[in-house]
Amino acid sequence: MNPFARLGVDPAFSVDLVELERVHRELSRALHPDKHAQGLPAERRKTLEEAVAVNEAWRIVRDPLRRAEALLALRGVEAEGSAAKPSPAFLMEMMERREELEGAKAKGAAALERLATAVQVDFERTRDRLAAALDAGDETFGPAPRLLAELRFQRRLLDEIASLEDD
Repeated sequence: MNPFARLGVDPAFSVDLVELERVHRELSRALHPDKHAQGLPAERRKTLEEAVAVNEAWRIVRDPLRRAEALLALRGVEAEGSAAKPSPAFLMEMMERREELEGAKAKGAAALERLATAVQVDFERTRDRLAAALDAGDETFGPAPRLLAELRFQRRLLDEIASLEDD
């Protein structure tokens, strides 16, 4: 499934999420089961399947990781494998962040919040670099698979920090 086509937008990483949310709401309203309750069973089933597909497309396009994966898949670019391995310097940085996380656990909520802020800044920088690589027009997307892998690492770390903050 091409989530961009399903939502009627050009495939790009840099998208207007506010506009896409409006498009999603309009499509959802048009495909709502109550509007098709009087239709034949096959028509109702088809409409429900379309509504599910629109919702899945929205989930993909609104998430930067899944949006990048979809763009790479549309061009047949491998999002896994050797091209998608983070750099050794990045992996070292992640090891250091993990050590910071262990220290922050012992220090409490303020330390976790500071670490979360720093990792969020890193995440946003990586996301911006990924956006530039994906929107550059280069059919191979250059460093995009590697940047996507790095973004995954940063998201996992942010999720772990958030989980600790919730506890």
